[in-house]
Amino acid sequence: MKYEGISRIRMKKVVLFSMLNIWVIGVFGQKEVRSEYPIVGKPLPNYVLQEVKYSDQSKISFSDYRGKWMILDFFKMGCTACFESFPKVNELAKQYKESLQILLIGEDHRFVRETFEKFRKKYNLKLPMAIDSDLFEQFGVLAVPHVVYIDPDGIVRAVTSKIDKDVVDSFLRGETPDVRILLNKHQEQNTNHSFPRDTITLISEHNIQPKNIIFKSILGKYDGKSRRVVYSPFGKGHTHKLIGVSLRNLYTLAFNDTLLHFPSADGKKPNYYGKSVRFPILKVNDTSMFYGDYERKENLFTYELSISPDKYESMYQMKKILQNDLNEYFGYKVSIDSLLMPYWKLIATDKARNDLKSRKTTYSWEGKGSHTFSELTNAPVSNIVRILWAYHQTEPPFVDETNIKGNIDIRLNAIHTDLMDLRRALNENGLDIVRGQKKMKVIIIDEPSLD
Repeated sequence: MKYEGISRIRMKKVVLFSMLNIWVIGVFGQKEVRSEYPIVGKPLPNYVLQEVKYSDQSKISFSDYRGKWMILDFFKMGCTACFESFPKVNELAKQYKESLQILLIGEDHRFVRETFEKFRKKYNLKLPMAIDSDLFEQFGVLAVPHVVYIDPDGIVRAVTSKIDKDVVDSFLRGETPDVRILLNKHQEQNTNHSFPRDTITLISEHNIQPKNIIFKSILGKYDGKSRRVVYSPFGKGHTHKLIGVSLRNLYTLAFNDTLLHFPSADGKKPNYYGKSVRFPILKVNDTSMFYGDYERKENLFTYELSISPDKYESMYQMKKILQNDLNEYFGYKVSIDSLLMPYWKLIATDKARNDLKSRKTTYSWEGKGSHTFSELTNAPVSNIVRILWAYHQTEPPFVDETNIKGNIDIRLNAIHTDLMDLRRALNENGLDIVRGQKKMKVIIIDEPSLD
């Protein structure tokens, strides 16, 4: 007993010494970690923007604007929505110029300065803008628009996905609006993009290993915290997950065709664009349930489906299961029909059919993603359809009815986000888009049956 007690004392000393070593290494052996990115409720890390354009100052420090509200609006060349928003943001900046400063911060790209200048001139933008990829990296900006609201004391009040007039008004009134939370890449790394724990308690409590799951189907409400996976068509895999998706998108996935619903750039990849309507036609009394509110995190769902690999048959099997799940819980009647629907016809004059014929042998697409010009060389007409669709996805489908055989050479000098400006550029080349109607396959959702 005597020796056992001594051994225990020595062991305690060893353990204590080891713990002290770990603590010393942890405290003195590592650099103190300090947040260098915006955190709601914390002061905004100060930063000096270099080479600021369209401002009285060529350099701007975030601390320069203490005493008034400030919004940082991050954008990238690949973000069409960012450029589309600039005219509205510009009007908001003019309306609140005494109490609010908006700064645009772009990621560096070979087209970004030229493109922004064209937008600035067309829409008479008066917004200070800086190109600073280093700040993108420091703040961990992933998805754009990435918007940071900062109060007059320099405290971050929101990190979200858009500049919204109602949100601005609410902040200026001293309120705290409920806005969508946008995570940066540093925060994403520490986030579990899955279902809330209470939805998987049954599996964890019974110690069911993933490899032993034969079938799992979970439909739950979106918690507003996880990164959204809003639309992902069924593929060949035996598992599928959607996070933060609207009911409209769930019904689209369940009942629409498995082929793509956007045009392929080369016109060869099979798709249903222009042949079927992507989203369902709603014939229900209250349609609000089908449209998610991403700011208030309402009417958004998470769905996960998993089938044992040896039981998996096809993507159609997965779709059928989702159809049954939706019918079991919501009960809406779904039918498929062929109806006359609006579309845009891309047409050409006889002269254009001859003049646009390609004289080159090598394909190229200059200006792709520039938003202000596209120069196509030895390209199929389907490239033009792709441009029209990419910038105007809420419009009826664009269908090639030019009757042009072979590839073409064409340059479109236009603000691509402006459909009428694009139409003007098409007209300059003997092309046009005109409205028409054609039969398309549609999904129709009616009220649940009463029987």
